[in-house]
Amino acid sequence: MQPDDDYKVLLAVMANVFIAIRAAENTKKTAILADIFHNVPARMANHHRAEDIEREIYSRAADFDCEKYVDAMFTSVRNASK
Repeated sequence: MQPDDDYKVLLAVMANVFIAIRAAENTKKTAILADIFHNVPARMANHHRAEDIEREIYSRAADFDCEKYVDAMFTSVRNASK
């Protein structure tokens, strides 16, 4: 079982993704974010390691050339928790 603390960053990033999707005026951006993050809840439910899930997120982000955007989301969450 994955410790809750390991998932806190993923959950906070997911919350930010939902806000970004809701606020987006560009449907292409919403589709990209959904495509990158749609497997995260299933991976968490199946107790995948947080670092493996994050690696998969970055891999999907690379497919859409938006690694910097995703990295900024993770950095923001990690900096907020310090």
